[in-house]
Amino acid sequence: MKKSLLTLLAASVASSGAFALTLEVQRFGGDLPTPAGYHDVAAGINPDLVVRVSEEPFVDYLIPSNSGTAGIIAQKAGGLFIASSTVNSFGGANNLINPDRYQVVFEWEDGTPLPLASDFYGVSWSGWSNTEVANLTTRVNLATDAAVTVFHWFNDGWNYASGGHTVLTGHVLSIRHYNAAGTEIDSISAVLPSGGAESIFGDHRQFYSAIITATRANEGDYLIITNEGGNIGYKGTAVAIMDSGPTDPKGPGVFEDYDVENGWVDTGDWLGWVYVEHYPWVFNNSLQNWMYAAVDGWFYVVRPTPPAQ
Repeated sequence: MKKSLLTLLAASVASSGAFALTLEVQRFGGDLPTPAGYHDVAAGINPDLVVRVSEEPFVDYLIPSNSGTAGIIAQKAGGLFIASSTVNSFGGANNLINPDRYQVVFEWEDGTPLPLASDFYGVSWSGWSNTEVANLTTRVNLATDAAVTVFHWFNDGWNYASGGHTVLTGHVLSIRHYNAAGTEIDSISAVLPSGGAESIFGDHRQFYSAIITATRANEGDYLIITNEGGNIGYKGTAVAIMDSGPTDPKGPGVFEDYDVENGWVDTGDWLGWVYVEHYPWVFNNSLQNWMYAAVDGWFYVVRPTPPAQ
């Protein structure tokens, strides 16, 4: 086992309800794997890591502006899933590289075009106060009977350590599942700390990838995703429909021929070193990227190229 490989730091939780609502939050920290979708753009955009939201497995997306007036600038034409995303007050927008050198870079072909270029990264942000709470609310309609996977990207620049905020102890992320009548039928939440990635960003800021899965009980069901923070940076939301893979990382056709050590397996010439602790999400050390295990040993990479065996 390579001693330099560290385990994933993630808040991975599942609700106790009957509708399979799950939440995994990936964050930066020391030598931990980069959260899903991000890459270092300081030396330029890596085309292999661009999130192409017009391609499978994505079915809808919402992307904020990165310069000029803050707000939503792009949404899939005819998208059925993401209904809205609103904040109590936008403060501004930027596409800074230093110190925000890790970005989720989007590209699309079937939505409102950017006034800048086809490649896009950046953030619209709200709030900068130790006494006030900024709110971001995103509604996702569960418009299919299939399991829905929601990628929700955001950041928080506030320092919550040692009582740095009078209301919050960390960034609060909540997901609530409602039926068509507006009755809550399931919920899940996490309080996310600041700091832990000072060697990367130089201060306490954090950048997050939240991966949410949900299955509707009946037509009309929807999710409300709520972010609360002293500062909220909205980077985008994308919805995907993925084939379900085996439920066990050593299940048939996947990793049964490999020894799992501290969550890692060495697959040699196939995938190299792979972290499988959060299967069906696995981290490929060679790609420095997350993959989703679909059926029959195939994988989706966060940038959805045709899945590789």
